[in-house]
Amino acid sequence: MKSGSVTQRAHDRGTGLRGLSAFALCAMLCAAIIAFPPIPARAAGLRPQAPSGERVVSRLKERLKLSNEQVKKIQPIIEEGVRKQAAIRQEMIQQRQATDTKINAVLSPEQKKQFQAMKDERRERMRGRLHKPQAPSEDEP
Repeated sequence: MKSGSVTQRAHDRGTGLRGLSAFALCAMLCAAIIAFPPIPARAAGLRPQAPSGERVVSRLKERLKLSNEQVKKIQPIIEEGVRKQAAIRQEMIQQRQATDTKINAVLSPEQKKQFQAMKDERRERMRGRLHKPQAPSEDEP
């Protein structure tokens, strides 16, 4: 009977340790969530959204060791480029939508379903590409 009680005590201690381990793990995870900022898109394996002008200038300043005078001259150049790229991106989206509308006007109901399925497949392939890990580009500012 003594061995049974030893086994029972060992089991009880093991349960207590497991509970303590779970608590410690939970505490460490909470601390990590609080201590570390969100992972940047590229580090998480996602393609980031278009960089903001401020982020680009900050990166250039750091990597190129720009003077304050250079930053003042480069800032408006970068901001103009970001604005123009955003406008082009919006124009491309509108053009794609207009093209799809015109194509749909020519298609039969069954072909419209197939065309939509093709667009959905393309969208999924693109999402797959966006979610693949990518190595940072050396020529990226």
